[in-house]
Amino acid sequence: MALHPEKYPSNSTTTIKFKNQTTMNKKEKTIYTAAVIEDLLDKSLELTEDPEKSFELIKFSPDDIIFMHDGELRYNAAMIYTCLNAIEFNAVKAEFTKNGFEIKFII
Repeated sequence: MALHPEKYPSNSTTTIKFKNQTTMNKKEKTIYTAAVIEDLLDKSLELTEDPEKSFELIKFSPDDIIFMHDGELRYNAAMIYTCLNAIEFNAVKAEFTKNGFEIKFII
């Protein structure tokens, strides 16, 4: 697939709106983001079999993520990174319980 740069000038900005896209307020976005990260950490636990190793994904930088060998863990780490950068927060509290991971943001 060839890209055609003449169709996409570098000084243009494009906002893509998807059908039925909803806008969340800050609180809703924070709750949703925490739930997504919890789900990603739970899925990562199935691969790592170690809660501490799964927790480490929260701390990964883009450079760490790019060079990960396991594709599924790389995807989970990239999504966690994206989620953490999608909201504003002062701190994040992550804990592992018998029901899985629980994430709480301090705003």
